[in-house]
Amino acid sequence: MPKVKARREDYVGTWLPEPIRTAPDVAEDAIHAESVSMAMLLVLETLTPVERAVFVLHDVFGYSHGEICASRAA
Repeated sequence: MPKVKARREDYVGTWLPEPIRTAPDVAEDAIHAESVSMAMLLVLETLTPVERAVFVLHDVFGYSHGEICASRAA
């Protein structure tokens, strides 16, 4: 069996540390999305039906408060 020779190599240049993850991973995104969803449900539960409708029409569908008020008066 042939004898394997090994030689030691010296690292030239500056030493670089292991990279550090700077972007959040997918699990953190999922946890964040779940907590935002839970917060949104809690907010919607505290509103009256009319307040809830105004909130959804304004924030989700983009109606202005004037448009919502005008449709309510009609």
